Amino acid sequence: MITGMAVAMVDAGIISTAVEAAGLGKEVAEAAINYPNNDIIQTLFSQEAVEKAQVNPPAKMEIKAADLQPDTAINKINDAVAVLRGKATPEDLQEYKEFIYNCAETVAAGAGSGLFGTDSPKVSERETVALTKLKAAIEL
Repeated sequence: MITGMAVAMVDAGIISTAVEAAGLGKEVAEAAINYPNNDIIQTLFSQEAVEKAQVNPPAKMEIKAADLQPDTAINKINDAVAVLRGKATPEDLQEYKEFIYNCAETVAAGAGSGLFGTDSPKVSERETVALTKLKAAIEL
């Protein structure tokens, strides 16, 4: 989530950010369907995981504005990948990194810049820079 929101904040606009957040929500909601054999993604996003979270909600994450800067988000992603590296198969880890990048890419392409997100192009130069940094950082 932090990854997608960090990309959205690169070119934030009232309507465009809402459109981009909706795209992120769709990616997350469809994650378990799109990656049916990935243990990491199933653990986080399957229907069973959602039901468990409703019964026993996880601790509330506190996200600060600084967390939504691309470099900070990349550091958090690298921390998560480092934890998973010793626990997940290389294939699952690769798909997880692809999922993270797909979320960021979907957000970037969700709306153009400007107040209503109608200014072209859909993916701004600043978003392109953020995506390039992310892709390099997660070694895709």
